[in-house]
Amino acid sequence: MITDGVDLYGTGEQDDPNVTRAIEHAQTSGIQVFTIYTGSGTFRRGLFPGREYWALPTCTNLSDQTGAEAYNSGLSPAVSSSRFWTI
Repeated sequence: MITDGVDLYGTGEQDDPNVTRAIEHAQTSGIQVFTIYTGSGTFRRGLFPGREYWALPTCTNLSDQTGAEAYNSGLSPAVSSSRFWTI
């Protein structure tokens, strides 16, 4: 999953129920979720800071809990998606 890690519909807390459900479904189904964290490069206006703060740890937790690996492109501005098509 290539993502900035922000769940716009979640709580913005460390223990987001959306992420917990996703982990449970993946574990039950035997699916590994590899994440590539792109970061947003900046805090979004009007977005609760907790959503950005927990983005990277949430990606790492999702991958760890499903037996996969998490990758991080750093906290620099988001990378163009065209670079990932070669993966």
